[in-house]
Amino acid sequence: MPPLIRARWRERLELPAALVGWEGRTLRVTPFLEGVPCSIHGIVFDDFVAAFRPVELIVLRRGQRFFYAGCSSIWDPPPAVRDQMRAVARRAGERLREEVGYRGAFTVDGVLTRDGFRPTELNPRNGAGLATMSRDLDFPLQLLLDALVGGVGLDWRAQALEAGLLEHFDTHRAGGTWRMIHAAVEPRELHHGDDHGLVGPAVAGCFVRMPMRRPPGTFLAPDAAEFWTWADAELGLGIGPLTTAEERYL
Repeated sequence: MPPLIRARWRERLELPAALVGWEGRTLRVTPFLEGVPCSIHGIVFDDFVAAFRPVELIVLRRGQRFFYAGCSSIWDPPPAVRDQMRAVARRAGERLREEVGYRGAFTVDGVLTRDGFRPTELNPRNGAGLATMSRDLDFPLQLLLDALVGGVGLDWRAQALEAGLLEHFDTHRAGGTWRMIHAAVEPRELHHGDDHGLVGPAVAGCFVRMPMRRPPGTFLAPDAAEFWTWADAELGLGIGPLTTAEERYL
């Protein structure tokens, strides 16, 4: 898999200089899309593609690099965008099944721009957003996904399952911000406003997690950026200033 440079250049003329030193490697270069990073998840069955609700991707901006830091199903795009994203998921799932016989969960990542949702990446696997939405779900969803991938033929009642899961995901919102940081920090609980999280050891440095509860519809990125500014000063993480995309639909 080629390395992914999580960086952005606003001017096309800056690209040649940015690629110096990467000669001979395979890189993926895409246009920079201004807007809200988000994703849509689905599940491919034999004769149906279940599509769920949009998920905000907490992608902050650290200078000219992106700072991925969690996801949230608390956020709501406009209804027309929700419908568009679910339609994208259905088409992507149908194509996965048609071309490669795919079964199971997948996610389409993208950006909500002034022109609507624009996909940037297709991941044929379970995603962090689906795992986040499935918290407190009294149903063995991962077992179902494993059975689909394994070719277990059962009467899944896929349309009824989609309706039930979608209702749960819409009424039980979840989200927060988390990230592994290359810094040595002693494990401890974190209290920031009304939010309570923790920092603990990771394979390289520490892992910081801060669940957040907010009213449905809340765009979480600004609160996440505020938390990381506080955590940077409190824990000495060496992150530096962070900014967010604007939540706008023009």
